[in-house]
Amino acid sequence: MDKILIICGPTASGKSALSLNLAALLPAAEIINGDVLQCYKKIPIISAQPDLSNVTIAHHLYSFLDVTENFSVAKWLDKIVPLTKDILAKQHTPIIVGGSGMYLNSLIKGLKKTPDIPAEISEQTNQLVTQKGLTYLYQQLCAIDPNTTELLNNTDPTRIIRAYNLYQTAKLTPSAYQKLDNHQFFPKDRFIICYLKPEREQLYENCNQRFAEMLENGLLDEVKYLNNYPNAAAHKAIGYKEFSAYLAGENSYAEALELAKQNTRRYAKRQMTWFNNQLDAEFNLIKATNPDDIIKELQKLC
Repeated sequence: MDKILIICGPTASGKSALSLNLAALLPAAEIINGDVLQCYKKIPIISAQPDLSNVTIAHHLYSFLDVTENFSVAKWLDKIVPLTKDILAKQHTPIIVGGSGMYLNSLIKGLKKTPDIPAEISEQTNQLVTQKGLTYLYQQLCAIDPNTTELLNNTDPTRIIRAYNLYQTAKLTPSAYQKLDNHQFFPKDRFIICYLKPEREQLYENCNQRFAEMLENGLLDEVKYLNNYPNAAAHKAIGYKEFSAYLAGENSYAEALELAKQNTRRYAKRQMTWFNNQLDAEFNLIKATNPDDIIKELQKLC
């Protein structure tokens, strides 16, 4: 097979297990991580990394970043694109598995080429946000480009800061950015996207069960470890804030567990909404509620 397989779907849907089952059916396959949190070292439980202790299939881009490092779509693409090309050159099949939709989308559809943001501009923007707030940046962008209200959500800090930095760097307005062509890394028809979408009741049950298992396996130890790094990028992992508050005596164990389960279910719902809206007929798409059906459909294509 000369295709690139992508296994996507919400958290706790069974993507990692499906990727291993698919890899075992193919003559030569290598699995690549497509979940940003699973890139971080020393937090395998809270980031739900697969247990690779007894796995012989090659896995890439797991557990290689320090928890203090910020990661981005561009940095991930810098790693995954040449890696995928190397795997294809060996006539192996890359299987990219994850739930970070924006990352996967950028790999499939490509990325707009923009200039690098100088460190001094980034620092100045961060100071503005601290001093005047995110709303100030948004208002500045709206004054420069009235279309900003249609192109950017006024509560999306990542995109607002990025847009402001691009304008400061290259006078590139949100409208001008929108018109830039995407640089594609691979032809779209090279991808087969396997969207694992369990029934909602089953998915929510999986989310609840996952947290119980995480706590049994040492989640609290990872929360304590992350507490040593106040500005760690990995703090966004669901479970950290909830159980950090518990360790600080701000809520009970039961309250932390229930809130973590609730936030996991909400996150899974947001992921499903994103994938439902982004994956359409333009892709080689296999969609199913259980892994076996995805495997059957994929076998018909091979």
